[in-house]
Amino acid sequence: MAYCYDINHATSDKRSEKALFWCHNIFNIAGVFISTFLVAHIYGFATDVYDYIFKVCSYYLAEYITMLIFYYLIAKLVEKTNRVNIFRLSLVIRTTLVILYVFYGQQIAKILFLAGFIKGFSDACYYSSYNVLKQELISRKTIGKYSANIYIAAKSIDIICPVILGALIDISTYSTVAIIIGVICFIQICISLLIKSEKPQNSKLDMRGFFKKIKANPQVYKQLKFIYFVSFLYNATIISAVLNICIMIQFESSFSLGLITSILAIASIFTIFIVRRYTKPTNRLWLFIVSAICLTTASILLGFAPSKTTVIIYHASIAIGEIIFKIYYDAYRNGILKEAGLYSEIAEHHTFMESLFAIVRTIGFGIAILVALSQKLFLFNAFLIVVSMLYSAAFVSLGYYERKYIASAQNPQSQTKDKE
Repeated sequence: MAYCYDINHATSDKRSEKALFWCHNIFNIAGVFISTFLVAHIYGFATDVYDYIFKVCSYYLAEYITMLIFYYLIAKLVEKTNRVNIFRLSLVIRTTLVILYVFYGQQIAKILFLAGFIKGFSDACYYSSYNVLKQELISRKTIGKYSANIYIAAKSIDIICPVILGALIDISTYSTVAIIIGVICFIQICISLLIKSEKPQNSKLDMRGFFKKIKANPQVYKQLKFIYFVSFLYNATIISAVLNICIMIQFESSFSLGLITSILAIASIFTIFIVRRYTKPTNRLWLFIVSAICLTTASILLGFAPSKTTVIIYHASIAIGEIIFKIYYDAYRNGILKEAGLYSEIAEHHTFMESLFAIVRTIGFGIAILVALSQKLFLFNAFLIVVSMLYSAAFVSLGYYERKYIASAQNPQSQTKDKE
């Protein structure tokens, strides 16, 4: 049991809740710069396409290897101390990384592995503490509203930030924009001082006990195994990095990367509005299958006929398909334990999920580096298609999960027929 939290009698701390909300949004803004536009910046000092792919994947490989090594150890530390102290430490480390970007500028190629290490360590500190703080500081009654507001803010960031940051980088320098992001990160640290949290009594991160407890509940165990399988497929794809690489190879502009991302973020919001309004878990499997077919087809088009047009088609299929996937994926993966009343095991669940993410992404970027070293374009195109097919498989798997567990729970008659 990672923490002892009285769900029924919990009272929300509005100031801490708002501070956590704004800290997380600033974290996402900084993330757009630190990762997405670093990929664009690297293009400027790569000697060729293969060198570019190698450098980008080396950065990400260092990040996820670091997360894999440190996440569990830091999660254990979170259990032994006040969670908010680790949370603030992650923000300080991230700000340090941005400052490093300021000083190195065009020389950042020399420290890509170090930058990946620092980001991985920062993310391990952040997510191991944030996932617990979110459950402890926000009451059961308001967690739904908090999650909805976070989602709306995240999509707004996806619309506004890429085009603004892309334009600023193109008209000034990467280091200049890093100074702006550094100031924002410093403000984030100040906001985090408003968060109050204490280590609850009887708190302990117990992974062995977690698996023992969920195995004792066959229904929850089956659902978690299904969701972990979907998570494996989803995170093995490293599709965001592959997409950004393709955009930069074709457009060679940070502004183009930002503009395309922003426009498709707007399209994503309209898509999810339509999906929520006109579909239900009982009849949504076809939507996941269609999304998977569109993504696979777009990847084949891009693989065999790379161009600006096929990149945009590929990006559109990812943006629209991903938003349909993620909103339900996030709800289901976080809701299984809550629906079963296993609130005290949520931190162990997140620890396992983050570790799984780090493992499969490490494998994915390791393979991408081997593809880059081969210096054969057809291998990269084949890698792109395989990555997209894995992502498509995650779409379809989530659709089957929804039909099997969510739709049946909403239709008691189907449960009776299944038993018969």
